[in-house]
Amino acid sequence: MRDKIFLFLLLLLMSCATKAEVDSLTVEYLEEVELTSIMARTAGFREYCTDFAEAYNEETSMWFTPFADHPAIHFLQDLRDRYHVSHDALASLALHLQKNTDGYVLRDNTEELSARWSAVDKDSLLDMINAFYKDSHFHDFFEQHQTFYEEQCRLFANALVDSIDTRWLEHFHGAVGDHFHIVLAFTNGRHNYGPSLTTKSEKENYAIAGYVTPRLIRLNGFTPHNLYGDMIVHEFNHSFINPLLRDSLFRQSMRPLGEEMLRRSYHTMTNMQYGRWDIVVNETLVRATTLLYKKAHGCSPTETERLIHEEESHGFRWMTDVVASLEYYEQHRSNYPTLRDYYPKLTDDIRRALFVEF
Repeated sequence: MRDKIFLFLLLLLMSCATKAEVDSLTVEYLEEVELTSIMARTAGFREYCTDFAEAYNEETSMWFTPFADHPAIHFLQDLRDRYHVSHDALASLALHLQKNTDGYVLRDNTEELSARWSAVDKDSLLDMINAFYKDSHFHDFFEQHQTFYEEQCRLFANALVDSIDTRWLEHFHGAVGDHFHIVLAFTNGRHNYGPSLTTKSEKENYAIAGYVTPRLIRLNGFTPHNLYGDMIVHEFNHSFINPLLRDSLFRQSMRPLGEEMLRRSYHTMTNMQYGRWDIVVNETLVRATTLLYKKAHGCSPTETERLIHEEESHGFRWMTDVVASLEYYEQHRSNYPTLRDYYPKLTDDIRRALFVEF
């Protein structure tokens, strides 16, 4: 009991506390995530070449560096140059890979696969992935590290699972019944992604969390909770919000607004790797929704206002108006059961916010 009271007091001292309300949330590891991430690291993708996993990164380099000239690696490098398949595109691909007796194939439903793969020859892609998987003896490497993966997942589950309120996320987006997965990506450093996957009639929401060793977390004055908590909420929001732009009407109405956002903060956005209008739109809505989550879980009005201004200083100069619009949505749920139902008004509000003097 004393430990629980101490933890509660500790969270009150943080800028924003969180509330433990979850149905089913897991911390897990996936071979497909490690495979695509390690291929990207071997290909020299800079976002996969950080070493926050310490000894694991060293072992990865020792095992896979001899395969740096493998045809699959050159193939992946060419895809990055031609189609910009980097960052979250690899995470999206990983979720859509499925193993059968002959190797990896793509799942039947690829609607949520990143659009950056749309022009890629999928048969050649799978051939290359399977060749690398076989020639590098990837599964042997993966099996040799399973104890490590499992230990770290248990450690992070103990620190994180009870601090993420997935019920709030389901209610806010109007998507009850989804499943939530935190996946530790041991090669991703501090890069995190929020892809989603629909299997049969179920929606699977993922927070692909770049792994940082507990030693480095402590060394930098963090705990897993205050390093990862807000980020995981942010990534889960991506898994709900990104699919909205697949609706042709929403995409058509939002595109000129996203292009205007990108134009107004071009250098800031491109420096953050947000160089496309659709990424800027998704980041805007995800950040605004995450702010509302934080407000609902302990942030004072003063602190919430400070966080909004912080987002505006990071280039999201329209954040005050977007948050206000989403607050209206929260207050009128009888008229707007889901965020998808609300987006015509949301689009109008963003248009008014953009085409006035800042």
